Amino acid sequence: MKRLAFALALLAAPAMAQPETVNVDGTQTLTGLWRISFPGGASGYMPGRGRLYTAGMDAFCRLQQRGGRVAAHCLPGWGPDSGSGELDGEDLHLAWGITLMRAVIDAKVANGSARAFTGAFALKVFGIRHDSPEPASARKLTPDPAAPDRPGKARLVRQALAELAAGAIAMPHEADVTLNFGHQLGSNQANTPEEIRGLGTVETVLYLGEASAAHGRVAGAGTLPANLVIPGFGFSAYQVEFANGERLCGIHQRDDGVMDGFLCV
Repeated sequence: MKRLAFALALLAAPAMAQPETVNVDGTQTLTGLWRISFPGGASGYMPGRGRLYTAGMDAFCRLQQRGGRVAAHCLPGWGPDSGSGELDGEDLHLAWGITLMRAVIDAKVANGSARAFTGAFALKVFGIRHDSPEPASARKLTPDPAAPDRPGKARLVRQALAELAAGAIAMPHEADVTLNFGHQLGSNQANTPEEIRGLGTVETVLYLGEASAAHGRVAGAGTLPANLVIPGFGFSAYQVEFANGERLCGIHQRDDGVMDGFLCV
């Protein structure tokens, strides 16, 4: 059988070097917005596919803690757009993905008031753990209503949500607006009109920063070097407050104005 190699990678967005538009929050719970840096360097063999490599990813996540249980909705995501985990004393365990491949973070946090943490990052392929040599890191964020909308996409986010709630996105866009967010890895499927309509009126759209979705690629054996870095998909991230809930939304437009990426989690 022809062996295949599969690679995940991060495109570093230039805006990452700009001043942050968010501040640390001291709320006494893990619940809230976080920026999580997933490192590269994890590598594991997947039977029938070949060797999988990770190059890293910066994600915006909404953690929701209820007792010892923690849910993690991240943009972009590791496969399915929702992760899960638990906080047992000082031990925090978070996991994303599907049975065949999961991304996990294991960290020590002093208590639920933690505003930052670092921890081991690993891939679990068919249950076998493959650790990255570098740790994952995370810090809690509070959107600043006064922060400038550097990419100027807040209006476009509102328009896309309004059109979707009315039935379908009407502005020029790629037919599959979630493809570039990597839904081939899991269930990051397009938002439905029913979902967006149920959230009610959009009240606030706040710019969080630039992020990048990792792309998967398949090639014949021997054609992908172990240190290969494949550009990812850069996008702008926003925190959207609705009358009946909240979402993290990512959006990207091509130079010709066509929207080729839109996803809210």
